[in-house]
Formats: sequence, structure tokens, C-alpha cells
Amino acid sequence: MKIFSALTIALLMIFQAVGLAATGTFSAHGEYLMSDYDTPEIAEEIALDFAKQNAAEQAGIYLESYSRTKNFELEADEIKTVASSKVEVLEKNISRQSQSNGRILLRADITAKVDTSELDNFIKQAREKRQAVIQRYKDLQEMNTKIKQDIETFQSKLAVIKDEVKDDELLIEQERINREFLSKQKVEEFAYSPFKNEEIKYDITRIKYDTTLIDEAIKFNPKNTSAYILQAFFASSSPDINNINKALIFTSNPKTSAALYAMRALYYLNKGDLDRTLEEYNKAIQLEPKSSTYHNIRARFYESRLKDNDKAVADYTTAIKLNPKDVDAYESRGKLYESQKKYPEAINDYKTILKLAPEKINSDNYAKIGDMYKELKDYPNALEYYTKAINLEPEPGYEFADNRVATYHSRAELYVELDEYDKAIADCDKGIELAKAALGKSRGTGLDSLLKDSYGLLISTLEDTKKDALKVKNETKILTDKYGNIDTNDIKALMERGEAYYDAFKKTYKEIFLKHALEDYTRVLKLDPKNQLAYQKRGSIYLFHLEGYKSALADFNALIKLNPNFANYRGLTYEKLGEWEKALADYNKALEINPNNEYIEENRQRVLEKLYPDIYNAESFLKEAHSLRENKDYERAIKAYTKVLERDSENQDALFYRGLMYIYKNRYALARADYERLIELNPNYNSDAYNNRGICYDELGQHNRAITDYDKAIALNPNLAEAYNNRGNAYKHLGQYERAIQDFDKAITLKPTYANAYNNRAVAYENLSKLDKALDDYDKALKLNPSNEIYKTNHQRVLDKMKK
Repeated sequence: MKIFSALTIALLMIFQAVGLAATGTFSAHGEYLMSDYDTPEIAEEIALDFAKQNAAEQAGIYLESYSRTKNFELEADEIKTVASSKVEVLEKNISRQSQSNGRILLRADITAKVDTSELDNFIKQAREKRQAVIQRYKDLQEMNTKIKQDIETFQSKLAVIKDEVKDDELLIEQERINREFLSKQKVEEFAYSPFKNEEIKYDITRIKYDTTLIDEAIKFNPKNTSAYILQAFFASSSPDINNINKALIFTSNPKTSAALYAMRALYYLNKGDLDRTLEEYNKAIQLEPKSSTYHNIRARFYESRLKDNDKAVADYTTAIKLNPKDVDAYESRGKLYESQKKYPEAINDYKTILKLAPEKINSDNYAKIGDMYKELKDYPNALEYYTKAINLEPEPGYEFADNRVATYHSRAELYVELDEYDKAIADCDKGIELAKAALGKSRGTGLDSLLKDSYGLLISTLEDTKKDALKVKNETKILTDKYGNIDTNDIKALMERGEAYYDAFKKTYKEIFLKHALEDYTRVLKLDPKNQLAYQKRGSIYLFHLEGYKSALADFNALIKLNPNFANYRGLTYEKLGEWEKALADYNKALEINPNNEYIEENRQRVLEKLYPDIYNAESFLKEAHSLRENKDYERAIKAYTKVLERDSENQDALFYRGLMYIYKNRYALARADYERLIELNPNYNSDAYNNRGICYDELGQHNRAITDYDKAIALNPNLAEAYNNRGNAYKHLGQYERAIQDFDKAITLKPTYANAYNNRAVAYENLSKLDKALDDYDKALKLNPSNEIYKTNHQRVLDKMKK
């Protein structure tokens, strides 16, 4: 059955894919034409959102190959792209331009950082699909081999059976054997059928076959288990449960039954029934407890679907015990250990892989081990593996994807930690050199633009690291030149140098400077055990920068004996140690000394909430939030509603009113998130929830989605004048002025004193050049609200137009 080996090779070719996940920096812009009643702040936010969207569209590319083969040779690749990104604005510039129609065009130019790391999950899923399909074809290959053996056995039976039975029985037996033979022959013919055509297209997620041959096989022999299995698998995109069940009835082979249970698990997995899926995998393992394959499959199910990493690790471990050379199991378990930050265990697994599969020795795997040693602060081993990665030359033809570039950057950062700045700078220079060389080797495919972006980002990162190394080197030289020979008994000079080291840390964020500062403050305290400033400085470094809370506590204890005014520092330290009552006592002392300090009061309140959750519960904060909202103290109300949601994440009233507060403060994206969560929890909360979410969509430039929400609000409350007014605004933004006027008419009918609806209808009339009607509506709006500056401006503008 060589044909199935060829198919397996073809499948492996199909899943050759390139996935690069990184954080990139992009320049983008967005424009928004300010409407007559928009505030400048609202218009600027909308323009900024359009710019963010533009930046997102430039990033997050994942390439997936769709392969076309001919005579088992790769003929062509088509490329699909998938984008997913998060945008963080680093710099922005908002400009305004007056238009001929009197309106203002706002343009937002931004520099944004875009994170595409979410693509890793997509890549992982594609790999899992590949492994599952290849395993199915291996099972099919094994099955087909057995079919051929069975056919040969039946042929042998036919040759000898004439000597063993009477003529009538012989005919019956011969008919039975013939039908079984024909049935198995149809199965074998089906197995070869995909290869009869000279040209084959594979899309691994949608393989479709003509199952007529399988149907004929079942007609010849209704108990042909193999036929039911094949029909179950190939009849549709998901295994057919009826055929699986039939196959289970007719088979008595535990190995075949286990495979069927695994296939039935896939059926329930596709249906989303995770409990039944697990039950079927368990049955397969009960029948084949020594199968590393089924333990691997169940482990992937635990990991990807049930998110139970501990059970996944247990299954991978069992698979490894059953098959100590199972490289895939080591790799999967190693990745899980790595994600759990169990770096020693992950390192052992990755090292085992390199021993079992020398073909996996590459710069990426060496660098990955180096990264984990670096996380463990085992710098000698990290340096060893980074160097191994760098010393591996890229395979011929793959210089364009030289992975050593990233490793040079990692080693450069490590050299900075080791205070070897010249080596760090040299590594940055070498990485930049390799990246530029790789960019010069074009493949002439869609990869070129991706590589340009990726290497552009790497070059930028290497340049930044080089600047950091130079900065640290320069700061070190400055400090050495200035303080290298100071008298170590000079308290004033030591304090000054300690402060200089701390300033250098704030410039570079390198802990080496904190270490030197601590050494100087420690020398001071040996010379002067009552030096309050040295205790305060050293304790603060332990507390705020090094997580050395016990050392900080010792320093603040000594400091408070000398000066009780520093109780607040010790209170913060007790908080970090989880000693809430001691923290509260210190904050109370600090407030006695400084009763009007808002910062200390906030600290005290935070501890009270931890100590007395029954008093400071969701209900109490909700009452406080409502009171603050009624007093129009919106910022504090937002904080109080947030505290409610920290204690009760599904509190619908808190979501509704915090969303409303965000709208009042023009934070439409945050408001939208609250209303989306509220509507998810309770689609019928009230019409105002949909109306308010519609406002958010409208302000964020998503006018059609806003209209959908206003439709829902009106369906829930046909008398909600605000929803008609807001929907009219959305139509107006889309240039559909006649439809907008119909909604404004309805809003005014429901609420005759609705000044904003009159103003909005006037804007629509004005855009239709119906100036008399526009002027009339502006007059009505001003009568209802004479002090409104927007109404006055609009009214005067129409008067000016009419004079012309």
C-alpha cells in the first residue's frame, strides 16, 4: 500500500505554513468631517479611532499555504491571510481644516504599536488539524493493508473449501465468500480512487470523496466494518454517527472499536458536546490503555478545549511512558510547561527532543532553551544556548529567514544584564547586518512584504537595544568618572552617589544601578545606624522595585523607631505581605500625624475593603455610586461602579450606569464595552441599554450598527423619543436626510419640547437646502433653550445663507 505513504507526504506538504507573531510600529491616519453639533473632543476621538483602524489593517499577517499537487509533486501555492491585532497609540497629532461648506475636517496622524501575538493560537490550531488528519490517514493505511490480507485469506479458503463441504453448501458458502470478497474489493478500490485522476487539489479541511463504492461494499456485505468506518469518515466534513455506530455493532476487534470511539469523539467535538467527547476518548483508552496515540489525542483535548493543563500534562506523561521516543508528546508537554512557567521541566523536555530527533536541532530550539534559562536567571546556560543558536548556519535557501537575528538580540540583552556592554553592542550590530542581508535576498513571493515588516521591526528593536546599551555604558562611565575614587567613609559622598545610581536606574531601568545604590546606602548605615534618609531610600528600593518586602519591612521598622512619620511606608509593605490589620494600624497612625493626606486615606480605604468585605460589598458601593451620580460627580461614580463590578462582575445596574457615566465623559469605547456585556447578560434589560450602545456606535463612526441598536430600543419601547432622535442622527450621518427627518418628526410628536430634535431636523433640512424650514426649526429650538450656543450658531448660519 505505498499509495498511502505518498498521501501522507502530500498532507505534510499541504501544512507547510509561515507564521510570524510580533509587535510592530506603524504610521497611520484617519479623517472625520465634524457635524454641526459635534463637540471638538468627540470629533477628535472619532478621527483617532479611524486612524487606529488604519494601523490595525497594516499589521497582523499570517500566511497559510493552500497547496496544489500533480503526480504527488507540489505544483503551486496560493496564500490566504488572516489578520488580528491590538493597537496602542504612541504618538498622535490632530489637525483641523476648514471646508468650503463651513464644516471642519479633522485629521488624526498617529504612530501606533500593533501586537499580532494572538496569531499563535491560530497557528497552533492549524498544526493540530494537520496532526489529526495525518493520524486518520495512518489508520486508513493500516486498515487497507488488513483488507488486502483478508482478500488473500478468502481466496485461499475458496481453493480448499470444495474438499470440505457438500455441493449445495459449497454454493452457499462460495456465494458468501464471493460477496465478502467483492465488498472488500470495493473498499480497496475506494481507497485508490482519489489517485485515479492525473491532477488532484487538496484542501485538507474539506476533503470530499464519492462514496458510491462504499455504498456498494455495504450492499455486498452489510457487516463490513471497514466500509462503515470509511463511509463515516468520508461521507461528509464530520464523521457520520450512524455509520460509526453500525461499525461498532459489527466489530469485535478492541483495536478497531477504540479507533471508532475516537472517531465518535470527533463527531461530538464538532457538535460542541465536550462532556460526551471526553467520554468517548475515555472509552478508546479503556480498550487501548497502552496506546500513546490516544493519550496524546486526549491530552490535546484537555489542553485546547477543556483548558485543563494539569490533566493534559498527565496524559502527555503517560504517552511518554508508553513510548519514550514520542517526540510530539515531549514537544507538547514542553510547551505546556513553558506556558506554566515551569522552565526546568520544559528545558528537560526540549533537551530530550534534541536527543531523540537530531533533525529538530535548529537555532529556534536552542534559542527557546536559552530564553528559559534567562527567565531562571541562569545566565551561563542561557549564554551557552544563545551561542549554540547563533553558531548554526541557516539551511541553504533559507537565508532570507535567518532566525539568528532574533537570537543576537536576545544575547545582546543578556550581555547588558551581565554588564558586558561592548559585547551587547557588537551583537546588535551583527543582528542588524544579518537582517539587512536577508532583506536583500528576495524570494519573489508574497513573503517579501511580510519579511520586510518583520525584519524592519527586528532592526528597529536591535537599534533600540543598542541605544540602551550605549546609554547604560555611558551612565556607568559618568558615575565611575565622578565617584570611582570617593572615600568610602564619606557619608555625604556615599548618599550622593547612591542617589546618582538611583537616577541612572530611572533613566535606563537596569537593576545593576539599584544594586549599586543599595550597596552605598548599606555602607552609610554601617557608618551611621541612625541615618533616616538611608533607611527610607533603601527600604523604598526594596519595596517599589525589587519586591524585597521583608528587607523593606526591616528598614521601615528601624526608620519608624527613629521617626514615626514614616508609618505610611510600612503600611504599604504590610499590604504587600498580606498583613492587612497591621497595614490598617499604620495608615491610622499616619493619618493622625497627617489627617488631610488623600493618598494615605485611599490606602486606608483599600485595606478596609479587604478586611471587611461584608461591609464594603457590592450593595454598599452601588448605593455610594448612585449617590455620586445624582450629585454629578461622574469620575468618582465611575470608580464606585467599578468597585461594584470587582465584587460582582455581572451586576447589571453597575454596568448600565457606569456605561452612562462613560458616555457623559465622552469615553465611548469603554461605554460600548459595558453595554455589550450588559446586553450579553440580559438582552431585555431595557430599551435605554440599546439606545445608549447605539450612541456609542454612532460616536465611533459605526452608524449602521447604531441604527440596529436604535431599532431594538424602539421595538422594546415604541415611545422612546430619544431613540427616534438618535436614529435620525445616524441616518443624517449617512446622508439619508429624508429618513432622518421622519425620525425627528416622530421624536417631536412624542416629545413636543424636545429642543435637540428640532435642531437636528433643522440640520437635515439645511442639508436639503430647505432653508425656510431649517430656520423655523432653529427658532423653535432656541425658544426652548435660548442659551444653547450651538443652536445660536446654526441659526445665524442659515440667516447668512438666506441673505446671499
